[in-house]
Amino acid sequence: MSLISNKKYIFLYAFAERVDRLSSLHEISAGNISQLPTISSENFRPSSTRAEVTFGVEDGLSSIMEQIYSLHFTSREMPNLESRLIVDAVEIWKELDESKPKSPLDTEDYSDLHASCVSSLYTWLYLVIHPNGMEDAKLQSAVQDGLASAENLISSKLSPFLFIPAFCLGLAAIHQNDRDSVKAIFEDIGQIAAFIDIRPYRGIVESSWRRWDRGDKRSWNWTD
Repeated sequence: MSLISNKKYIFLYAFAERVDRLSSLHEISAGNISQLPTISSENFRPSSTRAEVTFGVEDGLSSIMEQIYSLHFTSREMPNLESRLIVDAVEIWKELDESKPKSPLDTEDYSDLHASCVSSLYTWLYLVIHPNGMEDAKLQSAVQDGLASAENLISSKLSPFLFIPAFCLGLAAIHQNDRDSVKAIFEDIGQIAAFIDIRPYRGIVESSWRRWDRGDKRSWNWTD
């Protein structure tokens, strides 16, 4: 994945880079995990397009995403730290629960996008801590809520960001109607291929469905 070149989609790019890095865990060591570029509101100056430029940054979602990425990495490399991971996860869940879109990101569309991304990050975190929990009612409720919010944004100017729920919620979609929603979202965001080639990510999601249907209870974990 190339370095971030369009600040409007900085959260989107950063998410994709973390997915890519986790797909190549054998190439990463605990010593260089911190070398990934980070995102911070300090990188931006107010502008007329501030709402578009900073989605995921000033509302804290990028920071939460970084923490979940780190936990996922740690859970694979140092599984004996399970108790510590749970303590960290509880703090992250609290941040997710308290996260709200900030002005000027509090319009109806941005609120739907924020809600969908919160569900996505919750799903990712839940599965890192409960890797065999795909069928848990709490998780599946988050998947359905996140997809409902995402579907409100199909064909909107914010639809490129739906790559995040399409991937995270897609990995946990075990019911056909949810999978159909994920497919519709992937079809809609095909337009962002100029920034990110979504075909490999869609392939990962659809492969996870086949694995689940074959009985793999950890089909969500694309790093396996």
